Amino acid sequence: MVVCFVRPALNWLKPLREVLTDGQNGQTFDTRFNKPAKDGDKYTDEGVYTITATNNYTKQTTTKVLYVGDNPVLKAYVTSNLTLSVPEINEMINNGASVNKNGDIVYRHTLRNILLIIAGVAVILTIALLIVKIFKNKKSNSAQLYNH
Repeated sequence: MVVCFVRPALNWLKPLREVLTDGQNGQTFDTRFNKPAKDGDKYTDEGVYTITATNNYTKQTTTKVLYVGDNPVLKAYVTSNLTLSVPEINEMINNGASVNKNGDIVYRHTLRNILLIIAGVAVILTIALLIVKIFKNKKSNSAQLYNH
């Protein structure tokens, strides 16, 4: 829940609420409202709130992004400071990550993930051994040419 306290020094406090909607091009943000706040306004509806406050005296502007709700993808989106997109977060979750209660993305070391890592290391070692073998063969062939 977000509660707005508008004081005389804050001439303008403007919350913008966006929700995630399914569209033709995947999930996108839809703006549900974008209006000045009044003292005591409460925002309890799920969404990503971008709150912009402007100081009446200094004209400085401060912006804060908050999430209200229990959607782990949106929680991670806001926690990442909007550096990760919703599709990126969904892909991480599909690849074994989870979102903790703070909104941090956490990877679990599942047996499947460990086996994939081991398989990858095995492929790299096999390639390295083949390269060494090729160079040894070339070296011995070169030495035989000089001996004749």
